Amino acid sequence: MFTPLPLDDPRWFLLQHAYGDASQESSAPSCWSAKSGFGDFSTMPSIMDCLRSLQANPEPQSDHGVEPWNTLFSSLCHQGTIYSASFAAVPHILEIGLQAAEKGEIDIGFLLLPTLIEQSRLEGGQPETPAEIYETYLASLPCIHELAYAMSADSWNQHQTALVAAAMAVAQGHLQLSKCLLELGDPNVPGRFLEWFFSQ
Repeated sequence: MFTPLPLDDPRWFLLQHAYGDASQESSAPSCWSAKSGFGDFSTMPSIMDCLRSLQANPEPQSDHGVEPWNTLFSSLCHQGTIYSASFAAVPHILEIGLQAAEKGEIDIGFLLLPTLIEQSRLEGGQPETPAEIYETYLASLPCIHELAYAMSADSWNQHQTALVAAAMAVAQGHLQLSKCLLELGDPNVPGRFLEWFFSQ
């Protein structure tokens, strides 16, 4: 069992993400916010607001360029770099996903973002993080398996099927296998891989 860091806990002010501290509402550079669809620098939501929004609207989205996923992906796993706020957010993401999956189909981002963050951690990304928050993060990882099972009634395309397998692999610490499985989600990759494999 684990208890995510409450969203009103002042310790969020001590946590960092790609653009500043996790409590800030305007922590991304203005050039980034303009390219990402924000009206201006001040309209980027805080991580806590993003998590609240996720709880209110967990349904599948057309892509992860929409909010709150856009901010969560860009802030918590920016070009493969993770932050202390990443470890605090994952338990929330998994818990929200599990609760929402009991009621209906949920967005695949609930598995994808924790998978990318854990891949980065296993590759050596270890930002300075308060011990209690880091321990809660580690304790939440088995929920990846529970979430995959809870989503088993959803209809998965090839990319989503590969992601579920990659998520389960990384939750067991199998980094390279997880990364390979994620790549196999591209419809063009399995055929090329098999062609290469049987030519060896």
